[in-house]
Amino acid sequence: MAIYIYKAMDAEGNIVGGKSSARGEDELASRLREAGLEILSCQQQKANVWSPWNKVSLKELILICVHIHQLDKAGVSILDSIADLRDNSDSPIVRTVMMDIHEGLKNGKSLSTAMAEHPNVFDNLFISLVEASEKTGSFADAFEHLETHLRWVLALRNKIKGATYYPIFLFLLMIAVTLVMMTYVVPKLTVFLVAQNISLPFYTLALMAFSNFILNYWYLVISVPIITYIGLQVGCAYFPELRKKIDLLKLRTPWLGPLLMKVEMARFCRFFGVTYKSGMGVLDCLYTAGNVVGNTVIREHIDSVAAAVGSGAKLTSALKNSKQFPSIVIRMFEVGEESGAVDSSLKHVNEFYDAEINESIDSFIGILQPALTIFMGLLLLWITISVFGPVYSSFGAMR
Repeated sequence: MAIYIYKAMDAEGNIVGGKSSARGEDELASRLREAGLEILSCQQQKANVWSPWNKVSLKELILICVHIHQLDKAGVSILDSIADLRDNSDSPIVRTVMMDIHEGLKNGKSLSTAMAEHPNVFDNLFISLVEASEKTGSFADAFEHLETHLRWVLALRNKIKGATYYPIFLFLLMIAVTLVMMTYVVPKLTVFLVAQNISLPFYTLALMAFSNFILNYWYLVISVPIITYIGLQVGCAYFPELRKKIDLLKLRTPWLGPLLMKVEMARFCRFFGVTYKSGMGVLDCLYTAGNVVGNTVIREHIDSVAAAVGSGAKLTSALKNSKQFPSIVIRMFEVGEESGAVDSSLKHVNEFYDAEINESIDSFIGILQPALTIFMGLLLLWITISVFGPVYSSFGAMR
């Protein structure tokens, strides 16, 4: 199927645009007409995985879950629910995706199969829960679980973003002050100091050398961090061992490592609980949770636990043998196995880690902000002493 960029007119005469996959222009026109749109123009384009058209925000995914959950509870068929999203969503990409899913359902595909054709929109957890709900016949429960999970992810993301705004502002301000001082103020004062023909202390000479380096090799100052960042991203994508070493370094970094561990454990327990509650087996829950955990080191330990469980070991024994999981996680799994309510036990772990994550983020930012402020103060102190110390000495020599 090809990707088409189209412009169409709705029943009220409004011009709308979007993208859709179709086997040809005739099929595209037919599908748009079915959605209440009259095609005006279209152009074929190769699909691009980096295109923003292929992305759906978390808020839009939450709205999709709420919509299908509520309509399914009201007795509306999944085909009609998808058609309603296709016709009424405010997002062009959601309308396009729902159009494709609706067409797939009409052609006999299952909902999970139709959604799996849009991996940039629906991740493994999404597909796994929908697939499990198809076996139990309860879409409402699956999309309710997904809604709860996505709201947690959104809240965590917003918490981290909100907490890092001020440190990022301080960091950028520090860079701006440094560049202004090194490229404008220090060079002018350097000319004055050299003209005085006085002996300069080592810290002033170091400042002058640093200023000259930035002036003469500014392109390196700009390009090296960018190239390093891009190189690490590409390297992690193509060399798993490099990514594993970086992920291990993150976990061993003071303050940051414990925070990342709590986030990953919260994600693992939440995903496991959601998939287990939806009716999936323990082994499938482990593989699904492992796929959505971000840190490759922790993911390898989850895979090893899954392999041990697949070989007949008890879940709690496999968790203990991995020596990667905190005691509270192992204990709650033990309680869940004994009581037969693993999802309820993990709910307590989730509540514990939610509080721990919020506290850790506040603590980490509380350390980072003063550290950046102190660093900026020391930098300005170095510049002040290096420049004005010799200036005052030269004035004293004149007297």
